Amino acid sequence: MRDKHVTGLLELIGCAELLKEPRFTTPELRHENQDALREIISGKIRAMPTRYWVEAMNKANLLCQEVLTYGRFLTDAQVQSEEIFHFIEEKDAGPMPIARLPGGARDGRRLGASPGLGQHTREVLRGAGFSEREVADLLHAGRN
Repeated sequence: MRDKHVTGLLELIGCAELLKEPRFTTPELRHENQDALREIISGKIRAMPTRYWVEAMNKANLLCQEVLTYGRFLTDAQVQSEEIFHFIEEKDAGPMPIARLPGGARDGRRLGASPGLGQHTREVLRGAGFSEREVADLLHAGRN
């Protein structure tokens, strides 16, 4: 946070007078006494619901975001609009959220479910240059 955010927050929560207190007059002193400052700020913030503070802080141009549960995060409007997740159906686990890499294209391509254990073994071994007979021998040896 920049100092303007700290002072703005203190003004918003009705604690601007703290900026005149010797332990909070400069950014360095506020940093040295951050535990005490956090305790004061927390006490004020707990007095009102999250929705109130998010709205008030947004109006005051203070950086803020409600801390969401995982379930609420997945359904958050911004997460949805940015297409951060898509779901794949895993055979043994059901729907699994898969995060899109930051900056990655949103061209509609979707990953498929992960392969089952040994599902592509034959193709991988053939691609590595093993003959059908060698593949069969390796698979047989692996079962014993």
